Amino acid sequence: QEVLGLLRNLALFGYFTGGKRLPQPYSGNILSAAFSSGWFWYIPLSPELTSVGAVVRRDMAQKVQGDPEKALLALIDECPLVKEYLADAERVTTGQYGQLRVRKDYSYQATAYWRPGMVLIGDAACFVDPVFSSGVHLATYSALLAARSVNSVLAGTVDEETAFKEFEARYRREYSVFYEFLVSFYDMNADENSYFWKAKKVT
Repeated sequence: QEVLGLLRNLALFGYFTGGKRLPQPYSGNILSAAFSSGWFWYIPLSPELTSVGAVVRRDMAQKVQGDPEKALLALIDECPLVKEYLADAERVTTGQYGQLRVRKDYSYQATAYWRPGMVLIGDAACFVDPVFSSGVHLATYSALLAARSVNSVLAGTVDEETAFKEFEARYRREYSVFYEFLVSFYDMNADENSYFWKAKKVT
């Protein structure tokens, strides 16, 4: 597996009930908000439940992993928009959504997407960045490509190596489109006064 250095960030996230929603007809839409240390996602999962996560630079790992609860509250305080949306919300602390989660080195791709008798699709093969929820597209697209390849091999119209070399080439090309777009997106939205964005320029 190859970790992608240009997008080597860290994500801290949890779940909240009672959070504010965007006005209709956009109440179910995802909200993304930039702030000095990175950016937040704010994803409505149901009328009451919201996934809230902060993506920050990797050198904040010790602070985030040392006390995730304190770190998340501090990051929310840094982002006025997300703080406003969570003003009347409560963090879920029990059940399957009760644990704060930390993910790092999540921008990666496998060195090979297939072997004889095996194929990797979705996050098993690669992941870029959560900012545009590209993982959903890549998962469904790769599943479609894999099914097409399997059907072709079973039908005898093409051999396994030819089919899955094409699968991997197409999947890597689609992944690279998102990767290049996201690198450009981060560059274009850089805040000159933010340490997070300045650090991006030298890493």
